[in-house]
Formats: sequence, structure tokens, C-alpha cells
Amino acid sequence: MPQRKMNGNSGTAAATPEIADAASATAPPARRGSRAASRNVDGSVDKVSTSARIIEASIQLFNEQGVPSVPMHRIAAQVGISPGNLAYHFPAKRGVLLAILPQIESALRNALHPPAGPLNAASAAAFQIEIFRTLWRYRFFFNGLTFLLVRDEEMRDRYLRFQRTVIEALCELFEALIRARDMRAVAEPNTTHLVATNMWMVWLSWLRFEQINDPDVSMVENAAIYDGAVQHFSMMQPYYGKQFGAQLLAELQRALGVRKHSASAAAR
Repeated sequence: MPQRKMNGNSGTAAATPEIADAASATAPPARRGSRAASRNVDGSVDKVSTSARIIEASIQLFNEQGVPSVPMHRIAAQVGISPGNLAYHFPAKRGVLLAILPQIESALRNALHPPAGPLNAASAAAFQIEIFRTLWRYRFFFNGLTFLLVRDEEMRDRYLRFQRTVIEALCELFEALIRARDMRAVAEPNTTHLVATNMWMVWLSWLRFEQINDPDVSMVENAAIYDGAVQHFSMMQPYYGKQFGAQLLAELQRALGVRKHSASAAAR
């Protein structure tokens, strides 16, 4: 099994009403000129917007502790600003989440663009790894979908539209691969849409499995991504040629620095 390391509590706690109670609170326009400067060794100054720092700190804390377990004052402390300054940018946690959501949508759309040129094992492995890195970076969101969406109709509608876009993109990818003879045709009554939907469900289940299986342990990122890639591989292997499947698994292991072993052993 890939090496693991301790990194705080990644499990989610019981739902609290904080987000729902703040349903009308979204982030106001960013204050012009609101910047936090850090001085480099050479004396030059990098300017990073306070909003960007808040978002990045929130992603880190949400991944470590789960959205319900991270109060706003904890985010402020992580960024190194006062709670009042945080409230100026994001009056409630819902505003932070709504600011992160476009990042998730954009990053996953970019990751779903198929490789340019002829498909081979190396390009297919790089494509899959980029998708799984994106999902892993925002795992707090996908692991907390029930909590985040059940009482927030706007966020739920936005997520469902995005989910349809992902599944449609996967359908188009499969159909292109079939036309290029890089993937076996899907036999009726199965359809590419069902395969794409199942793939999305496997991706989400992989993130939850990691959280449930090790609630107090965060995996080394490459090891976690390899686990997700193996689950993906096990579902798609029947559609791959034997040689391509073996090469793809070897490329995933090489790119992620995982010791060579069977897919069934890696999944345990």
C-alpha cells in the first residue's frame, strides 16, 4: 500500500446551520487596491490579493477538517488578518464557497480537455492524473456535497449543471476514442452516457472512500491519486486493448512514483 502521512483530521463533522443561515450573504466586490505584500530575499515585493489568500487558506482548511468544522475566525487566523477584515471580503462561509466554485468548474473543464495528437499510454496517463489532481485539490467540496447542496438551491442547481457538463464531456471523449479505434465500442444496451455517468460516480466515490477509510490520515497526494487511477482503470480495462492497458498502468506507476504491483493489490 502506498505510504501515508499524518496531516490533521480530514473527516467532516456534523452539519451546522452556518451556511444556510447566511444564504443571502455573498462576497462584495473586491476593494480596489486591497493587497497583501510579501518581501522576497532580493527585496522585491509580491502582491497577492487578500481575497485570493482567503480562498487558498479556506481550501486548505476545508480539506483538512471539512467545511462544517472550520469557523470563519479560524480562516482569518490562517490568513493572518482580523475577523473584521475577513468579513469585509466574505461576510459568511457561503461567500467563500461561492468564490471557490468557479475555480473548481474551470479547473475540471480544463483537465477534461483530451490530449492533443494521437493517444498513447503516456498521454492517457497524464490526462488521467491531471483530472485526479484537480479532484483531489477540491476534495472537500465533492466529499461534502450532501451538506453543501441540500439547503442551498442556488449552489445545488449550479453543481447539477456542471455535473451534466462533465458527463457530456466524457461522452464526447469516449465517442472520439471509439471512432479512432483507441477504445472498444460500448455494446448495447449499455451506452457511452452510462459509462460516463458511472465514471463520474466512481471518481466521487474514490474521494469519499479515502476520507471514510482513513478519517484521521491524509494520504500522500501521489499515492491517493494512484488509488483513484486504479479504480478508474478497473472500470475501463475491458474497453482497452491488452497491450495498451498494461502500458497505461505502467505509465501511471512511473509518473506517480508508485512501486510496481498489480492493480488489485494497489486497490486494497
